[in-house]
Amino acid sequence: MLRINLGSIIISAGILLSGCSTSRALKSSLPAFFEKNSLFTGHFTGFALYDPASRKTIYSHQADKYFTPASNTKIFTLFTALNVFPDSIPTVKYLVEDDTLFVWGMSDPTTLHPDFKSQNWVFPFLDKFQLPIVICTDHFKDQRYGPGWAWDDYPFAYQVEKSFFPVFGNTLWVDYDKKTHSISTLPNFLNFTWKNSRNISSTRREFGNNFRLNLPSQPSGDIHLRIPFSFSDTLYQEVFNQTLTQSFAISGTCPETSNSDYYYAMPADTVYSYMMQNSDNFIAEHLLLGASAVLSDSIDSAALINLIKENMLPEIAQEIQWYDGSGLSRYNMFTPNAIITVLNKIRDLISDDRIKNIFPAGGISGTIKDWYHNPGGKPYVFAKTGTLKGVHCLSGFLYTDSGRVLIFSFMHNNFVGSSNSIKEKMNLVFQFIKTNL
Repeated sequence: MLRINLGSIIISAGILLSGCSTSRALKSSLPAFFEKNSLFTGHFTGFALYDPASRKTIYSHQADKYFTPASNTKIFTLFTALNVFPDSIPTVKYLVEDDTLFVWGMSDPTTLHPDFKSQNWVFPFLDKFQLPIVICTDHFKDQRYGPGWAWDDYPFAYQVEKSFFPVFGNTLWVDYDKKTHSISTLPNFLNFTWKNSRNISSTRREFGNNFRLNLPSQPSGDIHLRIPFSFSDTLYQEVFNQTLTQSFAISGTCPETSNSDYYYAMPADTVYSYMMQNSDNFIAEHLLLGASAVLSDSIDSAALINLIKENMLPEIAQEIQWYDGSGLSRYNMFTPNAIITVLNKIRDLISDDRIKNIFPAGGISGTIKDWYHNPGGKPYVFAKTGTLKGVHCLSGFLYTDSGRVLIFSFMHNNFVGSSNSIKEKMNLVFQFIKTNL
């Protein structure tokens, strides 16, 4: 194992510039970031760097070891969605039978979501049939939360309930306008009380939708709260009463769907970009549920994950412990090599332009807008973060000065405190790769 300090890296870079080959300089430089006298100490680090042009691994460090991926799991969800959905996301599956319109929700996360345009188109479409409507629930075989989730996190916006017909992001949106001293809520039929408090907070019971908002009597600015709500038939009744003009019923007994059709709404890349840029757990979970609904007659994320592993990822099926779409589950365990495999498959599926539109850009957008910037130049890191307590991962694509596109996966587990120092050291690695490879 090489004993090389950071000064050796600078010397090696000079050797490279003076005429040594990339491969020769690489052997005496990149390992120094990870091996003895490593920049990454006090926790577990895995790293893999892959060249899709030669289909060879350039360098790896503990890349066959298991790490908690956190939101790097969304890379697997994106891969699944790219393979299952066409250029738009299906909102419902529908069938006319016996003068009745039967409708199965496809877990489209954009329905009535305020961050998406045209997110209410499905309801006028259903009304055009001018038939009684039955909203079917028999196909939902999933649970409201994923395995390995912290169920006592139910009040927090990063963990919303899963559902077959999500609406409003499955969230109560509360917005206080300082200029008008008014509060607006979406949806507007949920009950809330407002109590003066020094600190901003919100509470509700786990299975109830009576919200208590604690807000200052004289807020210093606008306030935006996002609070998950609890699903029930009563809530669905309220939603459909407001959005449908035809009579409707909610039923767990519906006909077979073999002759049904789909209604598509939102462009798929718009949804993928939103998920990856914002690391949106709600979007990720419901894309996975929607893919399940397309590939089978039921919504079952566990069954879908097994299907994807067996049929689309057989080469890494034994390397991954995959439990959800978002990465909230602490049960998820991936290797850097497995993530490289999926990223490489994504690049085989879509163009570099689409990659750059969907993935966050270093120094520019999404969860890495404050990191990995290229002073005076175009962004060169396009990657997905993954963060939980003691976990920070970053995996994606790196565009070098020489014109190469490389795929990388950085995984850090079991550190204490902030990840900022880790990010600073990762940036040194990226800058070296960008300049020298």
